[in-house]
Amino acid sequence: MPEQQIGLIAKLFGIITASAAGLFGVGKYHGTLVKKPELYKSDGSLIYLTVEQSKQNITDCRNTMNKELETTHKKLDRITEYLKEQNSRQLEMSEFIGTVKQFMQNNK
Repeated sequence: MPEQQIGLIAKLFGIITASAAGLFGVGKYHGTLVKKPELYKSDGSLIYLTVEQSKQNITDCRNTMNKELETTHKKLDRITEYLKEQNSRQLEMSEFIGTVKQFMQNNK
C-alpha cells in the first residue's frame, strides 16, 4: 500500500509541475507574440519608434532647426541693417540740430 501512495503523490506533483510549466509557457507566448494594446495606436501602428525611425526623426528635426536658424539669421541681419541706417540718420539729425543751436548762439 505505501508504494501506491508514493506513486499517487509523484503523479500529483508531476501534474502540478506540468500545469505550472504550461501556464508559464502560455504567459510567455502572450507576453511576446500577442499584440499588447498599449503598444499600438488605434490605427494599428506602433506607438514606439524603431531605431531607424528615431534616427530619421533626429535628422529631420536637425534639418528643420537649421532651416529655422537660417531664417532667423536672415531676419536678424535685416534688423541689424535697419538699426545701422537708423543710427546714421539719428547721427545726421543730431549734427544738424547741434549746428543750428551753435548758429543760434553765435548770432544772438
